[in-house]
Amino acid sequence: LGGVARAVEYVFAHAQAESGAFSTNGRPSGAIHCLWGNMVRALLDLGYGGDERLDQAIDALARSVTGDGYEWYRRSGLQAPGFVCSGNYGLPCAWGAVRVLWALNHVPPAGRTPAVEAAIEACADFLLSYDVARADYPYKERISSSWFKFGYPLGYVTDVLLNLEALVEAGYGGDPRLDEAVGLVLAKQDERGRWRMEYSYNGKMWADVEVKGQPSKWVTLRALRVLKRTRLNGRPHRHWLGAAVLPPDTFRAGGITVDILCSSAQAATLSASTFSPSGYALGKSAHRRMR
Repeated sequence: LGGVARAVEYVFAHAQAESGAFSTNGRPSGAIHCLWGNMVRALLDLGYGGDERLDQAIDALARSVTGDGYEWYRRSGLQAPGFVCSGNYGLPCAWGAVRVLWALNHVPPAGRTPAVEAAIEACADFLLSYDVARADYPYKERISSSWFKFGYPLGYVTDVLLNLEALVEAGYGGDPRLDEAVGLVLAKQDERGRWRMEYSYNGKMWADVEVKGQPSKWVTLRALRVLKRTRLNGRPHRHWLGAAVLPPDTFRAGGITVDILCSSAQAATLSASTFSPSGYALGKSAHRRMR
């Protein structure tokens, strides 16, 4: 087995509980949606769709949301249907809901069971029943400031941008309830069209990723993907009125063509040297002039 395959087998052997959940301790008591969703999404990305162990994890994940046929709730970890988690002091956890939606979005439509479809709908209903921009989801003491600090990678933390990523992947890009959150994303764009790394796990991982506080190609890519899909999925956002949009072939990131949406009142120039590529390559130089 190669290195990735060995790592995957280790995860299945040591992190999957008898319930099907991915767990912090390998038992149902350690099942939390943020970890579980991350693992499902990663394994689908790695090509393990169709593996019966992953299928079990996906089915259990969906049922843990709806409560239909899931009987593994514990005082620690997941406590009840609807994202109730000990990690959020027994309140429904939006970080968990985002991760579940982010994971289940990646299940191919042809392979989505009624349980998966119901869970996707439940996730979206919960996330859209609050103010996505303010992230005023159930909390004990205060809204976490981490919601408003964009970063990469995110671990178990969720930001407004990931909430948008999950919701637009689920087909809600044109929903007006996302308007203010999209405005928040645009407001964070700098004069050269980039987004900064505001939240970082550097120093806690095997290798650091970019520099906290500096423009980030990864956060920028995340933001551009959201803005692209929001515009394509629905009506133009009111924050875009008067903004210039570069031709669709201006930049190509990871095989995905993205538009750059302007949010500054100044003229700016973007070139292939604006970002240092090792994660993605930018195409020809482009100029944009704002309103």
